Amino acid sequence: LSSMVGRVFCLPASLRMDLWLTLLPLASLALVPLTFALSNVLGASGGSQTSTSLSKLIPRFKSHLDFPPSSTVLTYLEINGWLLSSSHTTLLVDPILVGDLDFGIPSVYRGRKRILPSSPGDAKRLIDSLPPLDGLLITQGLDDHAHVRTLRELRRRDPNLPIVAPPSARAAIEVGAGFGAQNVQYVKRGETARFVPRGSAAAGCGGVAGRGP
Repeated sequence: LSSMVGRVFCLPASLRMDLWLTLLPLASLALVPLTFALSNVLGASGGSQTSTSLSKLIPRFKSHLDFPPSSTVLTYLEINGWLLSSSHTTLLVDPILVGDLDFGIPSVYRGRKRILPSSPGDAKRLIDSLPPLDGLLITQGLDDHAHVRTLRELRRRDPNLPIVAPPSARAAIEVGAGFGAQNVQYVKRGETARFVPRGSAAAGCGGVAGRGP
């Protein structure tokens, strides 16, 4: 090995750079199985996922119904997911509530939640127990933000749910989950969208109002 490294450093600088640029990606690929294995071990270390944890979670959602207008209530839903209530508006952000996170390659990667249930029956109960939502915020198009299985269940619960998302999430939202384009406001870099309480005059038939530069 030492002689091979010595030969590498005897090469011209331009060739050394080309060689390192070739070898580094290969070394990264060699670490992928170890990374996936560790993610499975760490993800599964949170204990069993039972309806007991679900029974503890559901009462927390009720706090989003009784909060004072001057306060903000947040519930962490694991990975990148949040439930946020403020100024009479409740938003669901990047939820992963149905099944595991696998980026569409479950045989290679599977990230398990520690607290939230993953079984289809419990996941359906969890989604049905969420407080009334004024909107869904998706921050990017990858599976750990735009989780198609969760989006499908949210569409089952509320086909008219207003959504704000970047254009990169269009395929997951419209093709994968089946939401209509009329549900979604796609916001590009530097643009602004505003959620308003559903049913208010400003919201009209949806829950998203206005977009600015």
